[in-house]
Amino acid sequence: MIVHEPELERRDGQLRVSARVEFRDPRPSLPDRLWIETADGAGPAPGVRADGFAVALLHLAMAIGEDMEIRGEVCPRLLSGLAPYQERFAAWFPGRLRRVAVEPSRASPPPRRADGRVGQAFSGGVDSFFTLRERAPRLAAPGVEPVSRAVLVHGFDVPLTDDAGFRSLEAAYRPMLRELGVELVAARTNLRALTRPAVSWEISHGAALAFAALAFGGGFRAFLIPATQACDELLPWGSDPRVDPLLSTAATEIVHAGAERDRVEKLLAIADWEPARRGLRVCWERPRGLVNCCRCSKCLRTMAALTLAGALDRFPTFPLPYDRRRLRRLVYRDEVGTRAARNLLDAARRAGDRRLAADVEHSLRRSRRALAVRRWWRGLAGQAGGRRTRPAASRRVGPEPGVRRS
Repeated sequence: MIVHEPELERRDGQLRVSARVEFRDPRPSLPDRLWIETADGAGPAPGVRADGFAVALLHLAMAIGEDMEIRGEVCPRLLSGLAPYQERFAAWFPGRLRRVAVEPSRASPPPRRADGRVGQAFSGGVDSFFTLRERAPRLAAPGVEPVSRAVLVHGFDVPLTDDAGFRSLEAAYRPMLRELGVELVAARTNLRALTRPAVSWEISHGAALAFAALAFGGGFRAFLIPATQACDELLPWGSDPRVDPLLSTAATEIVHAGAERDRVEKLLAIADWEPARRGLRVCWERPRGLVNCCRCSKCLRTMAALTLAGALDRFPTFPLPYDRRRLRRLVYRDEVGTRAARNLLDAARRAGDRRLAADVEHSLRRSRRALAVRRWWRGLAGQAGGRRTRPAASRRVGPEPGVRRS
């Protein structure tokens, strides 16, 4: 893979940094250029370094098995971090990712900016709001450096085709953040169009968020990636306290923030905070701007936790009633979803809510049965030479529509 020299372009009030991407094994279905843009004058000062592009495309190179030739400047500190970063991901996802060489045409550190800001990735989810409450200028504890910019990226969890949905988020979050002393930086990128066919978002999202921080040339002194998992329950995942800091450069420190609490604990901590009540969005399956679908696995677990806190009726972004029968019918297909359900179970037990605990236990039992059926059928198919015909039993234990993953 050849990543050509990044280019800077100003047009129609937008500032765009882009680089042409050339594959050794041609892939005509993929875009031939990676770009990210924001309003001219918003966010960090522009730069034309290749640090962000090296980070953004690394998982793709590892997935397709192509060494990276980067025709641009890359920070030596970042280059030294990419070696252990690759080792960790290759060990976590064997058979899916393997180490590749990363060779820039020039290795030099970016200049440290005296006016560099502290930023954070922001999506409007539980992790984002928890980090914001801990770090906003008017709320940060003494000795904690506050964030001054929050980066919301169109093209990550909101598809580029959904202009209206992203505009509604921007319109809601910009004044909300301004009240807290934080500037919203709205950006757009086509990164997922390049990486999605080969690499899942669960694997690549940490690097994608770092790309949003590094692409404009080190205008952030530090950039916070809100943690998804608590540090005592880490599973292979795209963002992790053991790997995110390895994407730092000499000018920008990438910080994994908030891993001291699990997701349910974070949600209970922000349940009484008005900005979170007005803007919390967790749904990625059927979202409509700020409105959550209230029926997918993630929505149902969030609504259950808010019900536990006695706060669900004060969250207008969840307009439908909580349906505990749907929570009971959930089937978790991976360890990340299972762990999230166990966190909810632990919180219900601590609060003495026996009904919620029983509902979550029921869904976990269903999940174990479903997993056992899948394993049995895979073994049977292997004995038959790999031929598979999906049995009626596996159809019955599948999740309801829209609850494919947690």
